Amino acid sequence: MRSVDVFRLYLLGTLDLEQPNGKQLLTTLAEHGTARSLHRVEIEGREAQDLAKKIRDLHAYMSSGEPPFDENALAGLGAKLYDAIVQGPVRTLLAKAPSATDAKPLPLEIVVEDTTIAGWPWEFLHDTQNGYLCRRYYPISRSAFNLSRLTEPRPSTDPVRILFVLGATRRDPEADIEEQLHRHKALFAKLEHGNVAKVEVKEAAHPRDIIAAANPGAFDIFHFFGHAGFDYGRKEGYLRFSTNDDKDYRYYANDFADFLLGRDFRLVFLNACETAVAASDRDPARSALAAAILERGIPAVIATQFLMPDNSAHFFSELIYEKLSSGLSLRQAMRDGRESMKFGEKVRHPDWGIPVLYAAYPELVIFPKNRNSPAASAVRGGRTPKR
Repeated sequence: MRSVDVFRLYLLGTLDLEQPNGKQLLTTLAEHGTARSLHRVEIEGREAQDLAKKIRDLHAYMSSGEPPFDENALAGLGAKLYDAIVQGPVRTLLAKAPSATDAKPLPLEIVVEDTTIAGWPWEFLHDTQNGYLCRRYYPISRSAFNLSRLTEPRPSTDPVRILFVLGATRRDPEADIEEQLHRHKALFAKLEHGNVAKVEVKEAAHPRDIIAAANPGAFDIFHFFGHAGFDYGRKEGYLRFSTNDDKDYRYYANDFADFLLGRDFRLVFLNACETAVAASDRDPARSALAAAILERGIPAVIATQFLMPDNSAHFFSELIYEKLSSGLSLRQAMRDGRESMKFGEKVRHPDWGIPVLYAAYPELVIFPKNRNSPAASAVRGGRTPKR
């Protein structure tokens, strides 16, 4: 599994965003195959503060539309991030990677030590010569420092078993749950018709329903659609479960990740807002839903770093399953899923950067590759409803 061609970029050291004067040091370590490069990066205190402000502005724009943040501002932010960490021999090594010359996508894994910047939007890294890395030749996944030895994911089952959890009721005033349920049931019906997947749906679920259903080895994919949030007092993200008795239950990141431990899920898909958000002064593996799940040994987590419009969530989710069920890897499916988001209704220019892939194995293939093509074509045969 780990023999796959990957470019890994480690960002080591810490930044003091409260200190505007003087220079601060970070160390970038890059690995590609047997080649390695190390570079000491100097960042002016005011430059780091300016980056942090632009990132706060982007978060505000994605939440409320203010302040304005146009395409030029987004590319400018991405270029500053890129120029800050990809310098000297690290940039030279990246330029020598195969994708720079033969246009083959190369997974780019990023691991960041400093908790204050681990949650920065690295998916928007922008090379002024070649555009956004994430959309071009270097699909980005995030990883984490881990003291546990990760085991290779178990082989795919056939059909793939999906636990779909709708953590909200049809009366939900914040989202069109009826439409979401209809669309996913139609999607899953195609998967089941082609014998590609077997799906169990939990609607208006209570956490107890999940605990009862998710026996070890019973499912390959855990898919959650609903609401999530970040408790700034507790410094921890959570999934929100709303039930038909009009009660809400919070399943906090560490409790939920501990529950998933040892249950053999190969992919956790968190189709809810801000499930990749972490506390700025706490290890993401102890504060963000996605990072906590990865740290517990789940091979891959799809999450979001901003608020995600319902329409974009529908479109992205459908494309991900279409690509995965045809035998593509997570990295390839994420790359195509991001690209598809540009064509939804009322799309905003940064929407493609909302999804985040946390992965120990970005090249993981969820659905068996040796499946006969008629089954996969049954999934592709259904036309996506016009938006």
